[in-house]
Amino acid sequence: MSSKQKGFAKSNDAQSKRAQQALSLIHQGKLEEAEFIYRKLIQEGVRNEGVFRNLAVICGIQGKKKDMVELLKEALSIKPNYPDALYNLGIALRQHGDLEGAIASYRKALAIKPNYPGALYNLGNALQEQGDLEGAIVSYKKSLSIKPNYPDALYNLGIALRRQRDLEGAIVSYRKVLAIKPNYPEALYNLGNALQEQGDLGSAIVSYRNALSIKPNYPGALCNLGNALQEQGDLEGAITSYRKALSINPQHPNVHFNLSYVLLLSDDYDNGWKKYEWRFYKIKPDKPHAHPQVEQWNGHNHSSGEKLILVSEQGLGDTLQFMRYVPYLRSTGMDVSLCAQPKLHGLIQSSGITTALYTPEQANSITTGKWLPLLSLPRHLNVRPDNPLIDTPYIKIPEQKVLEWKQKLASEKRPVIGINWQGNPRVEKTNLADRSLPLSTFAPIIERTGVSLLSLQKGFGSEQLT
Repeated sequence: MSSKQKGFAKSNDAQSKRAQQALSLIHQGKLEEAEFIYRKLIQEGVRNEGVFRNLAVICGIQGKKKDMVELLKEALSIKPNYPDALYNLGIALRQHGDLEGAIASYRKALAIKPNYPGALYNLGNALQEQGDLEGAIVSYKKSLSIKPNYPDALYNLGIALRRQRDLEGAIVSYRKVLAIKPNYPEALYNLGNALQEQGDLGSAIVSYRNALSIKPNYPGALCNLGNALQEQGDLEGAITSYRKALSINPQHPNVHFNLSYVLLLSDDYDNGWKKYEWRFYKIKPDKPHAHPQVEQWNGHNHSSGEKLILVSEQGLGDTLQFMRYVPYLRSTGMDVSLCAQPKLHGLIQSSGITTALYTPEQANSITTGKWLPLLSLPRHLNVRPDNPLIDTPYIKIPEQKVLEWKQKLASEKRPVIGINWQGNPRVEKTNLADRSLPLSTFAPIIERTGVSLLSLQKGFGSEQLT
């Protein structure tokens, strides 16, 4: 290709040499000097796709994203089938948040240059960010078929596989990364996460500690090390790990929240209940089921007639557990109402908890009194083992229901055991991963004891009855 075809003046080999000099300066890390030469060449009328593309790369490194996009588009106007410029444009568009544009640009680059591992890797990143895990995994694997020892592709493949709940595949991928790049703290951290989710706490702890030996001030690794130690029953170790994480990042909401559990398990109820308020600020925060248009109650005023609406949060079981404190508050003379999941209203009324019940939609319209998330009550009421407030049964079934079930079971000669085997799979991860079990697990009980089993299962898991 002649100098004219490359976009330089026919008689000006000096321009071509200056472009080569600028490229050499980039390799030396002297970006400002290289930028000056490229901009000067463009001012002189040079129309070379490499000049525009290399200047765009410099702008990307400098954080000049808008300039980067414009320069790459200029390079592509000179040479539309320029895979490197299409690849860099994809990176720039993804940084701008234009995932669709980035994906289109990577695909154009790959249509010209199919065996382009960097484009395949970055296409995988964009697809993963878009939520297309299957597409991302395919793209990472294609990249690795061309460049097997590509640590970034192996690492992000591991992340995608873990998100897809293929823990074994993720672990294999992380181990391959670490065989190439042993001192990779993020890979060690994510390996620990996958091992912990698989139930291998000992190996997870080793992996977190290896990550911390390389990167001591790694809050995520300290946090998850604390989680693993907590699951293992090492409460002191967990507290130490969480406190180290907070010394690095004092406002890390997940660490504060996780610490709350360990403090409560360690009988430090004052600090445990206080830390539990961080549940509303986690990366995936808990949310009350309603937000009445009034101030939150601070727990100090128990005056007779003081209006307070308590708002449920989390699952049905949490409402059933914590509604026990409503009658206590009512006994102080406060005017207490409860916003709860509608399917629990009948049971709440039959239990005598309160007759002032609201749905979340109704509670959102309340404009008088104060409100409080239901699970914040123990903190304000100073609940602890030596001050339980409620220590007698408080859930009551309507008498009519009791009679109905007596009639249904009257002909049953064998003992009857009610069973429930499946929780919500969306929350059954890490420490809740082993909470559910297959219905078939109960078969030996019937065979060996001759009892009758009665299904109490609702929703998830009911399909196992058919």
